[in-house]
Amino acid sequence: MGHQKRNCTMYAGLIQHSRTILAGGVLLGGLCVPIMMTTASADAQDRLSSQRPATGSSQRDARSSLPQLDLRDEDRLPLEVMRRFAPPEFTEDLVWHDWDHDGCKSWHTLRDRVIILQSWNHGHSDTIEQVKALHDMVTERYFYTDVQIIALHTPEDADALSDELPFDLGQYGYTVVDPTGEFSDALGIYREPVNIVVDRNGRVSQVALTTRGIQQALATLIDQPYDSERVPEQFDPSNVATNVQFPHFVGTTGRSTDVRGQQAPEIVATDWVNGEPTLDGQVVLLEFWRTGCPHCITAIPHLNEITREFADDLVVVGLSSESPPAFEQGMRSRNLSLSQFQYYIALDARRRTMNNIGVSGVPHAIVICSQGTVRWQGHPSSLRKDTIQQIIDADRAVRMADTRDRWTSS
Repeated sequence: MGHQKRNCTMYAGLIQHSRTILAGGVLLGGLCVPIMMTTASADAQDRLSSQRPATGSSQRDARSSLPQLDLRDEDRLPLEVMRRFAPPEFTEDLVWHDWDHDGCKSWHTLRDRVIILQSWNHGHSDTIEQVKALHDMVTERYFYTDVQIIALHTPEDADALSDELPFDLGQYGYTVVDPTGEFSDALGIYREPVNIVVDRNGRVSQVALTTRGIQQALATLIDQPYDSERVPEQFDPSNVATNVQFPHFVGTTGRSTDVRGQQAPEIVATDWVNGEPTLDGQVVLLEFWRTGCPHCITAIPHLNEITREFADDLVVVGLSSESPPAFEQGMRSRNLSLSQFQYYIALDARRRTMNNIGVSGVPHAIVICSQGTVRWQGHPSSLRKDTIQQIIDADRAVRMADTRDRWTSS
């Protein structure tokens, strides 16, 4: 099947969401319109659908409710930071196949369709099969005016790519070659094959999904109304720290001044009871407590569980407002021992950090990102694991911005 040229208008809006798929065609206004099919092996479909999600159920819930590819953080997080933004604009050096209208080389002209951008490389046959399987899945369920595929060839050996492509997306999409890596870098795409799902309004909705995840995403996004007035802010890859969406929380903070979104004060302690951690460049959960507070004691198992769950990514500190003698007496009276605390315990009877935040009642906790900003605040027992994971993911994305793998040196 040769590469088919076509006009970019795509007859947008011609088809309603309800449609009947026939063998070899789509029922359109009483006519059976042929659809273009590309064959992918059944095992390729199965392989895509069975890709393992990232390890850890708590991580899964925090990132997406849809099945995601099993990727390293280095490959996943640069994509995650684009969610809710419009993707970076296409670069001028891209080589387009099956696209003969210059006006189409813009995300704006693709609005009112759900776009699936899938990276691939001709030197890796499994990525070719992934594109074919994706094409088969889409053509079996949707019309090309609703869903489009962009198959992005990464820079590796791009100059050796034959003009005879290993697949033909037909009316369902475009094959694009990135010879320099400038566009791939802007998207956060490196060697690992990944995908980006853009909704009808031009906003990145999901990233790094399995085939099953893409199916579930399309089932929701296909019925999303198109609003020409809704123009999402475009992602700026040069300023990832600004683009990263830390979770935003509302509601009461309890007996304390609301310092969410503000720079956290220095954590000051006169005594570190069971060791002193390194706090610089870390995500920190700081709890204010004292041994004479029953609710503080009740929160200890929850904080221990958080410490175990996020041992590699989070430092937990319990800062008591007691003097060393008062702390020792309180521990004895409550039948507590240091072995019951899996996190760091510190003392500051002068309550300097507490006073700087305006804490008037305990227990109280704040979560501080590695840049020193308070990202969450409230009762420690109400702090959910998925909340912590969201903060950790966003924080890691900021720190990774300057160190992730890139095709270009900039």
